[in-house]
Amino acid sequence: MLMIKTRLHQNEKGFAALVIAMTLVIILSLLTIGFAQIIRNESRQALNRQLSSQAYYAAESGVNDAIRAIKAGYTERKTTCGPIIGATGAQKYLADNIVNSGATTDTKWTCLLIDSAPASIDYGSIDTVTPTVFTVTAVDAANVGVPIKSITVAWQDANSSVKTFRPASGVTNSSFPKASSWSAPGVLRLAVTPFTAIDRSTLVQDTFTTFLYPNNSATVVVTPISTNYTTDQKQSGTIVNGSCNTGNAATFTRYCVATINFSPAVPAGTQFLFNLRSIYSNTNAHLTATTTAGAVARLVGAQELIDSTGQAQDVLKRIQVRVPTNDPQLYPGFGLDSIQGICKTLSVYPGSATGCGY
Repeated sequence: MLMIKTRLHQNEKGFAALVIAMTLVIILSLLTIGFAQIIRNESRQALNRQLSSQAYYAAESGVNDAIRAIKAGYTERKTTCGPIIGATGAQKYLADNIVNSGATTDTKWTCLLIDSAPASIDYGSIDTVTPTVFTVTAVDAANVGVPIKSITVAWQDANSSVKTFRPASGVTNSSFPKASSWSAPGVLRLAVTPFTAIDRSTLVQDTFTTFLYPNNSATVVVTPISTNYTTDQKQSGTIVNGSCNTGNAATFTRYCVATINFSPAVPAGTQFLFNLRSIYSNTNAHLTATTTAGAVARLVGAQELIDSTGQAQDVLKRIQVRVPTNDPQLYPGFGLDSIQGICKTLSVYPGSATGCGY
């Protein structure tokens, strides 16, 4: 009996050792699998970062191709994603979308869209010194001119964290305090001129100037506070108490919003000249126009909206940019523009010199 008990005791020791060995093998296997998974994830993340950069650069390449086409005279709307095969002229810059040809895949832009008449005009930073000047004409989906009933301007401080507005809407704000006591977004000075006739007296009379004042609104705006466009220069330069609420950004893309109404509506095909300048601090602005039918007009002549998607293997990157249609230097903000030479008279004390020179 003693011998049998001894054998059983020895066998139990061997079984325990086997269990321990198997447990260690399982733990080591799990650790190995875990480390392999971590390494695989890190490798994939590194590859994704690389592919993400390549896809972004491919999307930028699409934007550059679009800009080159626009500068070469491309004025159409590009509504199909792919390249224009066999294109000539300005379209030739849109004929090839391959950025880098690889052994297994190509880095390329997969979708490039160009809207020559977007439904809005956006400017990221309206300066306090140099005005932002541009011209637009309102058209419909078929690029046919439409009459304009109103223009809505939404704006906020270029620093989006500035969310302190002036006293509530309805309070008459008729003064411009010192900059040191101003903590709200900037006041947006807006001048708009419908080009109904090109002569000095008409341009002076038709230019309407207003100051969009950032007043607080307790609720999100449904219908913006408005002012009426007028050719009466005694009424020009008024202050419009725009409504500001951070919730406005969901509908109007900016915190503050105001509308200019035209009565009667500006005739179809009329070109508008806009002059924007900020007071106190830089602002960014979003401008839309409404037709007499209540539809949002497309605006041609100021900006073109480029939408580009780049691809590197299975990674996609999409970017949107706006580029100016015309050289902004064509429209000076506050200056003298002449198609002829300007006579300059030079006086020298105690003598004098007369005549024109440059």
